[in-house]
Amino acid sequence: MTTTFDVAVSDIAPAEAPALLAGIPQAKRRLLSSRVRSADMADGPEEELRSPTMQLAVTQAGPAVVVSVAGEIDMLTAPALADALNTAFDDTQPGAPVVLDLSRVSFLDSHGLTVLVQAASAPTASTAGRLRVVVGDARAAIRPLQITGLDKLLPLHRTVDDALADAW
Repeated sequence: MTTTFDVAVSDIAPAEAPALLAGIPQAKRRLLSSRVRSADMADGPEEELRSPTMQLAVTQAGPAVVVSVAGEIDMLTAPALADALNTAFDDTQPGAPVVLDLSRVSFLDSHGLTVLVQAASAPTASTAGRLRVVVGDARAAIRPLQITGLDKLLPLHRTVDDALADAW
C-alpha cells in the first residue's frame, strides 16, 4: 500500500500555512501551486514565489514503514513530514524501523532538520532508535546533516535496502 501526499501552499500568507496544514486531515492533503502573498504588499501586486511541491510516499516494507520524500523540506512542508513520521511510528509494531528516504530531496532547511531531531530523539521508548535515514547521493540532504552534526546522531544509509538490512 502506498499513500502519496503533495504539499505546497496556495494563495496564503506564510504565517497562515501551519494552521492551514493542521486543519486538513493527513490523508486528504493535496495542495498544489504555490503563490504566497507578501505582507509588505497588502494593497499591491502579489509576489509569486514558486516552491516545488514536496511529495511524500508512505510504503509498508514488511514490519517496517518507508517514508519517501521528494522536493523541498522547508517551513511550509515540514509539518506534513512530521505528521507522516509520527503516523509511521504510531502505525508500526514496537521495535520495527521507520526508514526516511531523503534521496530525492532538493532542499532541506532548519525546519526539516528540526523534524529529524524530534523524530530521532523522541522521549518515548517506542520510537527510540527506530529511525533510519536514507540520503543516497542527495547533496541537498547530506550537506545540512553534516554541517549540523546530525550525521553523527542519525544512522545514514545509501539505499532503502541498506537501511532495512541494518535494522534487523
